[in-house]
Amino acid sequence: MPEHPGPAERALADSYVDRIGAGTRYDLVLVDGADGALNLRMECLARAGEHLADRGAIVLDDAWRTAYHSAPAILNGFSHHVFEGVGPARVGVTRTDVYERR
Repeated sequence: MPEHPGPAERALADSYVDRIGAGTRYDLVLVDGADGALNLRMECLARAGEHLADRGAIVLDDAWRTAYHSAPAILNGFSHHVFEGVGPARVGVTRTDVYERR
């Protein structure tokens, strides 16, 4: 999967998003990696919510990005924790969000 896939990689992107696996429940899901025009992280976030164990958590890296501001609405009903600080190889503050089932 390219780091910034575009519309030409849609079939590959669908496979990437589907890797979480049907019928599987996870205690922890980290949403990171592929980014770009297809907004795959938000698709992965929605799928993660469907496959999370009862007391599981989802970590969204780089949550400060404008493209990810819809994350709280996607995970409506989850408790939302924000962690901000200086990031590596980046000027300014970065943010990682953690969502937990209530």
